[in-house]
Amino acid sequence: MISLNHQHFKRRKLSTLIENRTMYSSEYAELNVFETFEATKNVFLNFDSTVIASMLTGKKTMHFDNTDPFYFTPGESL
Repeated sequence: MISLNHQHFKRRKLSTLIENRTMYSSEYAELNVFETFEATKNVFLNFDSTVIASMLTGKKTMHFDNTDPFYFTPGESL
């Protein structure tokens, strides 16, 4: 399983307990780490381009148009 290294935890800034975003970028790519520290419902995420999302820890119930809700769990990617 993939895990975040200690440098991430030292560098990141916590500004919210729900979907706290830390961004790492280079010339051709961007990595966004979203961390959630409390249970929540109805969080809407919107991206301007194609993304690959991977769950490292925890569990989310995902809702997309025209599909039944499903669990997004560690080790899975969308």
